[in-house]
Amino acid sequence: MTTTLVKGLAVAAAAGAMTVGTGAIAQPANVFVGNEGEHPESITSARDGTLFIGLMGQSAVYRAAPGADTAEPFITDGLQTVVGVFAHGGTLWVCSSSGFGEEGPTFANSYDIETGDLTGSYEFPGGGFCNDFAVGRDGSVYVSDTTGARILVLRPGASELEVFHEDADVLAGVDGLGILDGELIANSVTTNRLFFIEIDDSYNFRGITELALSQPVEGPDGMRTLDTDDGLLLVEGNRLVRVSVGFSDGTADIEVIEEGFEGATAVTQVGDTAYVTEAKLDYLFNPDLGDPGEFNAIAVPLP
Repeated sequence: MTTTLVKGLAVAAAAGAMTVGTGAIAQPANVFVGNEGEHPESITSARDGTLFIGLMGQSAVYRAAPGADTAEPFITDGLQTVVGVFAHGGTLWVCSSSGFGEEGPTFANSYDIETGDLTGSYEFPGGGFCNDFAVGRDGSVYVSDTTGARILVLRPGASELEVFHEDADVLAGVDGLGILDGELIANSVTTNRLFFIEIDDSYNFRGITELALSQPVEGPDGMRTLDTDDGLLLVEGNRLVRVSVGFSDGTADIEVIEEGFEGATAVTQVGDTAYVTEAKLDYLFNPDLGDPGEFNAIAVPLP
């Protein structure tokens, strides 16, 4: 979708509806998360459209039922810095990390997606900073370690995380993960690169290829596979983009869907709507900047 078309949709949304034929389709509404101190850094969605939002400022996970306009507290105890959240089947995966530059244990936690009860806690070997999740075809759970420049994996039935691939140069700043056509896609928030990571028939690491981008990205962060499994949604800088990967030639076509966000860090898809969180982390790390204003999961119509 071109930026011009998106802006046209935004105007229609402000008017209350977009007319199609003789009917009217109401535009999706933003979901209110909170005010100063919340800082929603991550977002995911369940199959029924329930949103789960990880709050970096509150070390908590909030939940918004399908159609709700406000997110409510869901998991508020036993968490450290919350960055990544990922819903898969009946499980909600949550990153619980020591803060940047701090020493201490880091965990990938699993919770019952209905009750919020803790069902598993997997410590990062050697520490690190848990950032995002993806689940492979065999049920393996991949986890990015941003400060450790590595991707960990929890195999089906395993009780401990193991290193899937580690590379201090190539995977420096590894952040968002996604599974596309059965393969693993990763980005680096510090080096502005995207990678295609091949998985062999035994679900082990086979190789890694840096993707040639059709246009630069800046600080790529949260990334989610589209429901159609033919591309990914990615937030980077102040933009939401679609990424189409050419596996045969190692390319990635970047198409801008919407821009103008303030510190966008994560995205998820519910039907034909993307929900984008703005963490506004500058305000978290520098309180002198004052009040960042309210936080919302911002609804963006998808083509």
